[in-house]
Amino acid sequence: MIPNRRSIPQKRISCISSNKKQVCGSGNIKITNYRLFFTFASNLQTMDLSKILSISGKPGLYKVVSQAKSAVIVESLIDNKRFPAFGHEKISSLEEISIFTTGEDKSLKEVFKSFHQKLEGKTAPDQKVDNNTLKKFFLEMVPDFDTERVYVSDIRKMVSWYNMLLEKDMLDFTGPEEPQKEETGDTETKAEGETTEPTVSDPNHGK
Repeated sequence: MIPNRRSIPQKRISCISSNKKQVCGSGNIKITNYRLFFTFASNLQTMDLSKILSISGKPGLYKVVSQAKSAVIVESLIDNKRFPAFGHEKISSLEEISIFTTGEDKSLKEVFKSFHQKLEGKTAPDQKVDNNTLKKFFLEMVPDFDTERVYVSDIRKMVSWYNMLLEKDMLDFTGPEEPQKEETGDTETKAEGETTEPTVSDPNHGK
């Protein structure tokens, strides 16, 4: 889903102010506590793309850093300048963006992960390269993308976003660490001279 393109539908984040509260909607999700939304978003892990925004008509990407009365304060990943982004603007969270493929839609996070794995953590080609080079590159990264509904301009944005996030060290595809299992010994004390025989349900019985 690349903003403002017919090829990939966009989910718009909107905030409607009232006297006592603000209702923020993103797709089919509505959040009635705007402060709670910001607190949650600001504590997300680096790789969680829900707090990285694309704003229609503005270059680059933006990170949610604070909140105002009827907007969120964002910071440009290009020049670190901050400004308020209001609900009437076309804002897309990268977490919600996906692209058309020949099968199931593929999330932007999956696209970036494919980039990262196949490029071995290195940068993608410059987004300013010619169309054929860009198409060939993207086909290598995402072989099943829909060539008719994903435009070259969409690819340019994804490549630009990937390189920007990589440069800012904001991509982390390592999974969560699994909790270590504590080893427990037998708590039962065997009686002197007692032997343990396998039961019928023991898979090793008879082996």
